[in-house]
Amino acid sequence: MKFLLKNKETIQEEMIILFYRSRDYDFVEAFLKYFKSYNLSLPLYDDLHNLYSIPLIYIYFIECIEQKVYVYTKNKTYRLYQRFSKVKQDLFHLDFRQINNNTLVNIHHIHSSSIARDCKRKLILDNGEKLIVNRHYAHIFMSKERKI
Repeated sequence: MKFLLKNKETIQEEMIILFYRSRDYDFVEAFLKYFKSYNLSLPLYDDLHNLYSIPLIYIYFIECIEQKVYVYTKNKTYRLYQRFSKVKQDLFHLDFRQINNNTLVNIHHIHSSSIARDCKRKLILDNGEKLIVNRHYAHIFMSKERKI
């Protein structure tokens, strides 16, 4: 499979043209479904209550602290005004996995994992952030861990 990228300033909106053989239709359909799911975004707020629409692909992990939901990107933190239980439910099918009572991680930003003390796992994200997977959630995470 080859990719050709061309920047064209004259187009009015974002556009991707994909050429494929008919025998590759199933692959292309799966690719488009994946691509569209990561084009989704969340309404997030900074410390000054400015609203941003951040695509899911830029979100590394989501944490609930004292009933407040925080969203972490590569180097910024935002606030999400939704219940953590709703966020878990909405993002599970988009490769966000719960790793402890208060944290969801985007499995696409996991750089590596290792076994830590007390049979827990330590995740290192591609921005250097370290997270702990509690034993209770390890079985959920293990099936996705093989992709790392």
